[in-house]
Amino acid sequence: MSGVALFFDRDGVLNVNTHYPHLVEDLYLAPTVIETFRLLNCFPEVTCIVVSNQSGVGKGYFVEKDVLHFERSLRLRILNETGYLIDAEHWYHCYSSEKNHPWRKPNPGMLQQAAHDYNIDLTKSAMFGDSISDIKAGESANVLNTYMIDYDLDKDLYHGVFDFLYNHTSLSTEAWQKYFNKELNYV
Repeated sequence: MSGVALFFDRDGVLNVNTHYPHLVEDLYLAPTVIETFRLLNCFPEVTCIVVSNQSGVGKGYFVEKDVLHFERSLRLRILNETGYLIDAEHWYHCYSSEKNHPWRKPNPGMLQQAAHDYNIDLTKSAMFGDSISDIKAGESANVLNTYMIDYDLDKDLYHGVFDFLYNHTSLSTEAWQKYFNKELNYV
């Protein structure tokens, strides 16, 4: 049986995009990321995967080690604040700045590779991004549910993920009960 995945762009969705962010001191969580992963704690059957163009490596602005260190810090921050761990193996990158590279969004290569690696049904999954290239990558990979995240327009990650889980999956009512019981404890 194929699984459901949530695909996230990194910069501008999970962390604030500070123009080629790669230094830990430039790591700021995007709004509603904490709430989003608290919600996802209640849905262990959903796989979270990050698909990120990191052309700063290809352009020589920084090296792969910088990207991995930044992402380790981002993963640990999310884990420490929410209890949710995005596995390191669930992060896909395109370091190339070549527009026609199959993994560089808007091309679907990273999503297709992740679907192959983790037996994901792309038609039952969702892509969350902050640019047209993110949305086009999802559509090119046959992801039927794409969400444009724009924090300035109140199109935040939490509400997008909540909408997808509520309207587009057949997840258990027990998971929702667990979530709403947890939310009452945060109030």
